[in-house]
Amino acid sequence: MVVLLSIGVFTPTLINGFTYDDPHYARTTTPTGDSNPMVAELQPFGDYWRKPMNWGLPTNCRGFRPMTVYSFALVNHLFASGNGDDAAWTHHLLNLVLHGLATLLVVLLVRRLAGDLPGILAGAVFGVHALHSGPVAAIVGRAELLAFAFGASAMLLYTRSFASPRSTRSYLLLIAGVLLLMALGSKESAVAWAVFMPLYAVARGVQPRVQVWPLLVAIAVPVVAFLLLRHHMMVTYVAPKGPFWVEYDANPLYYLPPSQRVASAVPILAYGLGTVVLPHNLSSNYGDGVFTVVEGMLDWRFLGSAVLLIGIVLGGLRVRRSHPLLFLAVAAFFGFGFITSNIPFPIETIFGDRLFYTPVLALSLFVAWIARSSSRRTFGLALCVLVPWLCWNAALSVHRSFAWYDNTTLNTADLLNQPNSVGLHVDMGNLNLWNFDAEGGKVEFEAALRINPQSPRALRFLAENSSDDEAEPLLRRALSSPHLVQGTEGRRVHWALANLHKRAGRPREAREAEAAALACNPYFTMYEGVLLHRRGDYPAATEVLGRVLPGIREQLLVVESWLVYADCLVKTGHIGQARTIANRYRSLAGKYPEVLRECNRILGATTPSKPIR
Repeated sequence: MVVLLSIGVFTPTLINGFTYDDPHYARTTTPTGDSNPMVAELQPFGDYWRKPMNWGLPTNCRGFRPMTVYSFALVNHLFASGNGDDAAWTHHLLNLVLHGLATLLVVLLVRRLAGDLPGILAGAVFGVHALHSGPVAAIVGRAELLAFAFGASAMLLYTRSFASPRSTRSYLLLIAGVLLLMALGSKESAVAWAVFMPLYAVARGVQPRVQVWPLLVAIAVPVVAFLLLRHHMMVTYVAPKGPFWVEYDANPLYYLPPSQRVASAVPILAYGLGTVVLPHNLSSNYGDGVFTVVEGMLDWRFLGSAVLLIGIVLGGLRVRRSHPLLFLAVAAFFGFGFITSNIPFPIETIFGDRLFYTPVLALSLFVAWIARSSSRRTFGLALCVLVPWLCWNAALSVHRSFAWYDNTTLNTADLLNQPNSVGLHVDMGNLNLWNFDAEGGKVEFEAALRINPQSPRALRFLAENSSDDEAEPLLRRALSSPHLVQGTEGRRVHWALANLHKRAGRPREAREAEAAALACNPYFTMYEGVLLHRRGDYPAATEVLGRVLPGIREQLLVVESWLVYADCLVKTGHIGQARTIANRYRSLAGKYPEVLRECNRILGATTPSKPIR
């Protein structure tokens, strides 16, 4: 019944399409219409354990989620056609099944600690919690669902192994280790299960001293293996593409000094705790304007939040033996919430509903503790609070499921909840432009600038939809903004300025702006040229690649792009230049053996055929 309820409240997502980040990572084609190589075709399984999740697209991404990306590719392989939109319902159905499985696992792991009724109540809290609307309704939220399902399954098998005969214990531990590796391969933050698993075992009565060898087999080996695989991915595929950039709109804390970042992140973690207890003002996009960036650790918001959070941690530690359920609740929130809180290190987003999918387990454990420990009268009072809470969350989950129908419905609903989000106003402005409402787009960009007058994205979009006389001062303001990230928005602003100079008949200024754009992020421009080649626009690809490649340090990724450039030269009739490039890298086959076949292909295609006598 609890599992059916958890699926039922999110059933409206079955009519939804690819929303928010879904087209960038899960659909066979990106929003620009280009093929998404990692999910458009089913690659060999090992490839997903070597490459980042968006490999083959221009943006640099350090996400390493092979199991999640493989699930996208598998569903697309079985059900997608055309641009992939027809596979959306299957993706959503799989998310519903995974959320139902996660809810069942919560029932099982709590029931083993506290009995049937606490397990059912814990499962109900987890299943209908409105914070789960984001990860369930968003196809890319599958990373959270898979990580939880694999991680919780690994934990149950790990704990069960201690009550099993020696003949089967090794097998259970081996399977638990494989499941933990799958959890890590679903989302990196699943590493917190490596700590939570032995804590749960202790709460089940397993002494720490008997966990040494099992910890090595089921936890240490998978974690080390995953870290080595991720390191290989970073060194081989991410680092060669240049610096990793994060937009200011997504996370204003990313580039702050560590002390200020921590001082700002602690109140946000406290806000997350409040949202777990009582979900409200939920949104797909928080970012710039929603949370206050505090100046330092003497700020009252940091001090008050730190006292609250530290007090909860100390209280949980104090009752670890007398009330293990309560201790596990504290461990679940801080173990799974801390790692994505921007406190230990900055991540790509300042706050997200999806980041609290697993930390909601803390509330489930807390409810189970009340159900088990309280008197009949206290339990009756608790039910008077819990039943309305469950009804409220179920209704909110249904509402949010409908809100995720498409980007317009989502942004409209989210702006009502978070009207101070700069990113939401900019996204809504772009949606208005897409729907041919230029005036509505300008209104949203101006609203974003009222929140943050120095927002580079808002300034650029407003400039691109204004007259040239109005646009140039806006672009100059964007270039002077302290929030400008050179590798992403800086490149776009310089290109916009270059186009403006071209229209105004100022070729020298246009060339200077283009050079500045290339200097901001040459790797991104290189990938744009590769995408133009894929689309068959060989003259444009020749121009872009010929301009950017000479300035990039030679490495395998760049050599492959040089050969794409050579192919463009063949297609545009510049045979001599193409042969020169192919011969150059053919002579370096000992250093770059991966490109030998392509060099030979280009040379073969450009060799004049002998006349027949």
